[in-house]
Amino acid sequence: MNKLILLNGITGFYDSPGNKPPELNRKQVKKDCFSLISGYGGEVLEYQEPCYPMNFYNVIVKLETKQLHLLLNQFYPFMAFAVSNFSQENIRFIDEPRLEQMFSPFYDVLSTRHLLIPLELKEIKGQIVLVNENDLNSAEISQIAYWKPENVGSLVFNYWD
Repeated sequence: MNKLILLNGITGFYDSPGNKPPELNRKQVKKDCFSLISGYGGEVLEYQEPCYPMNFYNVIVKLETKQLHLLLNQFYPFMAFAVSNFSQENIRFIDEPRLEQMFSPFYDVLSTRHLLIPLELKEIKGQIVLVNENDLNSAEISQIAYWKPENVGSLVFNYWD
């Protein structure tokens, strides 16, 4: 993936019922996570589906002696990996080439290069605008102005309410 465009509804917010983002198939996500991780010789320690205010699946996995989080956006097939001890305010993203290779046929695995791109907000004629390439709706822009995420990763994987 060369460039990430922030898609409408990726944050979980939308400005009208007709503008609601698509959702991933929960059964398929669970099946993929368990079968791919176990097929690799790993173990799923905990499987959390998106639940308000979290807009992503959070799967804690163990690979050999390493424990980490597999994150998957609820609305679009964007996946990332994080260290085992992150907080809601500070997800520490990591690259995990072995998992990326395993999941990339099914999901868009985002590298830290994409996830750590700073978000750039500007005020133009009294209106807040996100400069990063995006297709976000007005409700999302309002949430970004309120929560002030620092980078793409903290927008794609968030705990906003």
